[in-house]
Amino acid sequence: PMLTLYRDNNGWCPFCERVWVALLVKGIPFDERTLSLQKKPAWYLEKVPTGLVPSIEFVESGEVVWESKDILMRLENDPRFSSYPSLLPVAELTRATMLLDECDLLTKSIAGILYGSNATSAELAAKMQGFEDAMTKMEKLLSESSSPFFLDSGCSMV
Repeated sequence: PMLTLYRDNNGWCPFCERVWVALLVKGIPFDERTLSLQKKPAWYLEKVPTGLVPSIEFVESGEVVWESKDILMRLENDPRFSSYPSLLPVAELTRATMLLDECDLLTKSIAGILYGSNATSAELAAKMQGFEDAMTKMEKLLSESSSPFFLDSGCSMV
């Protein structure tokens, strides 16, 4: 394989899942290493200073890319992956980019609730309202598509 995917060991990080599914759907061969989100090893923090997952590492160069959206865009735009199917239709690039941003906001709103153990009841209520608002917006965006997916062209990285 030409790259290694680093992801959470529990399989519940939506950012990791997004990259993992894209690699599988595109058919890009990869190795996978899982990490504890609470006890990230020092060697990983040297590779990824933010400590975030997911990340991918190119085997030949040792280059590391993190942030799921950046990884997805790299998989689409890097010439090394041009022989694999695209998950980003050129005809819907503007809408797809906007939807990716909205997906990030939705996922972050969920994470804010799930990992907000120190939140006051008022803060939690505000986070819940933000999540509900994000879901309402996503439902509206989905209803605008002529397919069962977010893009008219069908299944994509969105």
